Amino acid sequence: MVNRFVSASFVFAVFMSSVAVRAQACEQDLQSCRQQGQEGCERECAQCHYREATRLGRKGDTDGALRALQAAYAHQARPALMYNIATTQLELNRRTDAYRSLELVVATANRGSREASRAERGLAELRRELGQLHVSVRPANAEVVLNAREIDVARVQVEEPSAYELAVSAPGHRPERRTVEFVDGALVEEIVVLERLRGELHVLAEPTSARVVLNGREVDPSNDLGAPGEYVLEEEPGEYELTVSAEGYRTATHMIEVVDGDRVERRVVLDREPLAPRLLEVPSEPFTPENPGRRWLRSSVFWAVVGVVVVGAAVGFGVGYGTQCRADDCDPVVVPQ
Repeated sequence: MVNRFVSASFVFAVFMSSVAVRAQACEQDLQSCRQQGQEGCERECAQCHYREATRLGRKGDTDGALRALQAAYAHQARPALMYNIATTQLELNRRTDAYRSLELVVATANRGSREASRAERGLAELRRELGQLHVSVRPANAEVVLNAREIDVARVQVEEPSAYELAVSAPGHRPERRTVEFVDGALVEEIVVLERLRGELHVLAEPTSARVVLNGREVDPSNDLGAPGEYVLEEEPGEYELTVSAEGYRTATHMIEVVDGDRVERRVVLDREPLAPRLLEVPSEPFTPENPGRRWLRSSVFWAVVGVVVVGAAVGFGVGYGTQCRADDCDPVVVPQ
């Protein structure tokens, strides 16, 4: 039995080697054709691979025929070749690959052509057998991976009925993974909205009564942690301008970068404003020294006293003079009012 296995392995190796040699011969003919400057070299190489695919198909080597057809399509991307690739994939029971190949035929073939019509009928049949998935994601630039294969969300995904792992990720967002179930002939809708990652900004301000402004937005004092002047803010990643001010203190401004999911701490201690010096008032007229005794001459109190003395003296003189003369020979005395 071991000898049979060795013999079978040897025959398979020789067969695969001959297939590789023929494929290599097609490529060598292509290089020779290019060196000679001939036209239609790519077409001739594609026909070489197609003949090899036909030969392998007749021998029952469907895998080898598929590889030869794919090599032919690489040199000449004709819808007819892609349709042959799709039918070969169906023979290998690779229905999802066949579905994508038929989609490519419809996209590249002339509308109404035989290849396009046959491909559309094949797609309709496969939709009844395969599960379909349509994915909507936010943000729109998110990367969507289905079973480790990146997919285009603009297209409906068609897969064999089974459970698949759907992974969605985007910069600055929390990635999400979920299991989706493909059901025969059913269209499954999946909506994935990624959560935006935020950074944590921890601010300690002194004095505690300071006003805190972040990117022009005043921070609500109710956001503190219980300790006055202490704030914890959740912000989206980016660069922020932190301004702290208080009456009697110098305003401080700092640039802070917030990173996804990180905690940034910043302690801001304000410096007191220096006291302004008191300036003495300087008279507009030059100062002239004078005798202290002359100051009384400009005093209103001094002149009031003088007035009282003069009036009192006059009254006293009149009274005394009246008592010394008779009533008929004394001159009248006028008392100033």
